[in-house]
Amino acid sequence: MAHPHCVAPLCTKETEGFRLCARCRDELVATLSELPRLYQGCEKLLRERYRVEAGGATPSAIGLSEAVRFARRHLRETLAGWSALTAQERGERGPDPSKVHAMTVFLRKNANWLAAHPRAGEWAAELTELSAGVGRDHSNRRQHVA
Repeated sequence: MAHPHCVAPLCTKETEGFRLCARCRDELVATLSELPRLYQGCEKLLRERYRVEAGGATPSAIGLSEAVRFARRHLRETLAGWSALTAQERGERGPDPSKVHAMTVFLRKNANWLAAHPRAGEWAAELTELSAGVGRDHSNRRQHVA
C-alpha cells in the first residue's frame, strides 16, 4: 500500500511503499549513527565536571549533573523502547538495552522496516527530538565546564 506523503514531522515529500521518504529515513539512520557519540560525550562531561568541582559539589554542579544524567537516561530508554518493539514485532532477538551502540546498530539495520511501520512518524519525531535535545545539552554543558 502506497502512502502518498512522508509522515515525518515537517516533511511533505511523496513516498511509495514506506511511511517515511528516503531522505527522512536516511537522516534518521545518520542520527542513529551520531547518538552513541553524543551519549559518550555526556559521560565525558560528567567526568570533567566532577574534576572541576573536586572541592565539593555546588548547587550548579548538581543541577548540571542531573540534566546530563537525564539526557543520557532518556536517550538509552528511547532506543531501548524502539529496539524492543522492533525485536518483538520482527520475532528477532534484540540488543542489550544497556548498550547504546548495539541498539543504534540494530535500529539502523531495521531502518527500512521501521520506515514502513505504522508508527514511523512517531519514530521519526522521537529520534529527531532526542538528537536535538542531547546535542543541545552536550554543547551547552561543554561551555559551562570549560
